[in-house]
Amino acid sequence: MAEKVEAQETGIHWFGEVDMNERTGQPGADYPSYYFDASIRELENEVRSMERQIEEGIYTGKDLRKFKERYQQRKERLESIINSLPVLEGPVKDKVSKARKELGQLIKESMFTFSSMNRMTDDAQIEANRMEGPCIEIKNPVLAEFVQQRGFRVHKGKISRNAASVIHKVMGKVLGEEILDIENLRGYDRDTRGRKSF
Repeated sequence: MAEKVEAQETGIHWFGEVDMNERTGQPGADYPSYYFDASIRELENEVRSMERQIEEGIYTGKDLRKFKERYQQRKERLESIINSLPVLEGPVKDKVSKARKELGQLIKESMFTFSSMNRMTDDAQIEANRMEGPCIEIKNPVLAEFVQQRGFRVHKGKISRNAASVIHKVMGKVLGEEILDIENLRGYDRDTRGRKSF
């Protein structure tokens, strides 16, 4: 049974109905559907293409009815994905922004620097353990709310860096951030002359 962390009710639903597994009632994947711009564009193009085919009368009779049913299903899925994107305003947006910033610092502290990685001075197994094992403590209740909604595994109040990375990227997406790559958090060592070491 997953350990619980103290969460704060912000009213944010990080995952929509379109993301839920019908059997478990939990999100079926780490990332909500609204996270993937390319998939949304693909679905939008598919819906527009189907609309044109209906307008042009390509299908008739029974085939048309079946095609319209399939079109309606795709259209409803697209609308569900778009409508599931949380809209953050005022104090709630500020809380999420603060929580993401705190999480980013925790992720950074758990990462080896580019410099040490390039010099191959760090143990690859340690890096793997930090990615997959519990190493990031979740104290911020806004972060805890996301952890609970997704159902991430928590051990002694900590989650894995992989799980933390998902939260950081999804929150960034909702906040409208353009750069979501976690590698941008990884730091550099500096030599005694104050220059970045590589």
